[in-house]
Amino acid sequence: MAPLVILSARKQLSPFLQNAIWLWATLNFLSILFVLPIPVVTALTPISVYGMAYATISEDKFIIQGGIDYQNPTLAPNVPQFMVLDLTLPIWDTINPPWSYVPIAVPLPVNLTTSFHSMSVSPDRNTFMIWDSALPGSLTSFDMFKEAWTSLAVPVQLQISLKELKAATNPLTGKVYIPLGDRDTNMLIWDPARPNSGAGAAAVGATPSGAAPDATAPSGAGTISYELMPAAVGKGSIGYTWTWCPSRKTFILFGGKPGADPTAPYLHEFQPKTNKWTEMNTTGDVPPRLIGSCMEPAYKGTKMILFGGLGIDSVATGSIYILDLPAMVWSKGPDLDALQNRSHMACGVSGDNFLVFGGIRRTDPANIFKVDPIPLIYNIYSKLWVPRFERGSHYIAPSSTTPTPTKPTQPVETSPKPSTSSGLNGGVIAGIASSIVAFIAIAVGAFFYFKRRQPRQVKQDGDSQKDDKAEFGQSPRHSTVSHQSRTSHGSDQPGGVGPTPTAPVKYPSSSGTPKLPVLIPQRVVEPSSPKPEENPNRWGAQSNDPQLGGSHNWGAGLARSTDGQTAGQGSGTRSGGTFKVELRAR
Repeated sequence: MAPLVILSARKQLSPFLQNAIWLWATLNFLSILFVLPIPVVTALTPISVYGMAYATISEDKFIIQGGIDYQNPTLAPNVPQFMVLDLTLPIWDTINPPWSYVPIAVPLPVNLTTSFHSMSVSPDRNTFMIWDSALPGSLTSFDMFKEAWTSLAVPVQLQISLKELKAATNPLTGKVYIPLGDRDTNMLIWDPARPNSGAGAAAVGATPSGAAPDATAPSGAGTISYELMPAAVGKGSIGYTWTWCPSRKTFILFGGKPGADPTAPYLHEFQPKTNKWTEMNTTGDVPPRLIGSCMEPAYKGTKMILFGGLGIDSVATGSIYILDLPAMVWSKGPDLDALQNRSHMACGVSGDNFLVFGGIRRTDPANIFKVDPIPLIYNIYSKLWVPRFERGSHYIAPSSTTPTPTKPTQPVETSPKPSTSSGLNGGVIAGIASSIVAFIAIAVGAFFYFKRRQPRQVKQDGDSQKDDKAEFGQSPRHSTVSHQSRTSHGSDQPGGVGPTPTAPVKYPSSSGTPKLPVLIPQRVVEPSSPKPEENPNRWGAQSNDPQLGGSHNWGAGLARSTDGQTAGQGSGTRSGGTFKVELRAR
């Protein structure tokens, strides 16, 4: 309604009032927009579990499967949960993350209602494998394109190993490596590209160093081989972290339960090209040995992010450490609130964001507590824990000297707290924000559009008033073309020249609107008139200017425009009647 009032009264209101009304209308609309009830869309909330299998795919999807739903010391069942967190959205808050169920065409296999298992991803990112060690064990493949599960024969070596092992893929070869996956002693190596031809068939390919081909591998299990472990990582050293490092093209193993020597080194690197282990010597804020922590590569493997876990005292921590691999120097980030300490959680990386979900909080060997399902986010670039995911990366390539962020962020330091509140998910927030911005842009554009038109309108109105006051003896900028009095036009008045047929005259105008010709009264020159003195005021114009002594009606005469190219004739009487100037081109 307000815009209609403004449009209808635009000529009657001053510019100040017009601006004030436009501002009032805009503010009223925005107040209505925010007061109206907005439907709240709440995303799915997964069960907070620990000991789940997890993986990050191309930094776009964060997948979790299974785990333990701890409720009390006597009730902690395994769950078949299978969900994905969308990391492609530009922004979302941790209180309402965009979780969804992983689409599947067939039901989840019964054997995946389990915990302390592991997940590996194929080099093409289209398939992942779930490895469940110990009896009965399982090996299950999921094709994300077909949305279908395939159960494979379980390697015997995996079945006689302990739980809590980790699997990781070499993306250059597709081989999967599982430390302590061979009889809880050696590292199991599985080559899916060269499956066995039948039960009892010998492994194909070169024999790993210090190992012999396994003749007991079942059909369809791929080529099974093994590699010796470092002396410091012996039998029972489970709870380690194990991940591929893209920048070094190696695997990195950290922590795990200590063996006979608790002071033994706990950071090792495995080179798959040579099948060799080496101890990694690092400096800086070196983290202690941890059990059940997680470690993920970031910024194309130039940094390794280590979080959480249990200390030797079996108490969970909320510490985060960053290893700069080119420099081999550790740095420590800010600790979380003690209520957010945890171990055996799921972790992933997307750009600047290091994500944590689930886990279990242990305050001493006998007391454990369930953590809330709100994910934690650590911004690697700002080095702060933040309540919001903002997609983007400040990764700096080794050969570059300037960062190339895809979306700069301004994180706010916070320590996430348990919360049961629900809000808008990322898509709804983005939609509302874009709508508000679009409306404000339209309103501002309309405001300035009409504001720019005001000086033009005021100028035209002022020129019209000056036209009515044009007088003889001055150099008016404009003169009226037509003036009407009380009586009709006549051509039989003395001195009149009569009506003259006229043709429309076109006047050029840069604005596209014809401009009225500027007329200057001219004394009539009529050689044939015997008595010019009878009508001495024969001018082709009319004036009501008080400075001329009142109202004057001049007789017939000529009118000429200031451009000197347009002229006309007029007729009228000295008093009364009508006087009208009609122009025609000469």
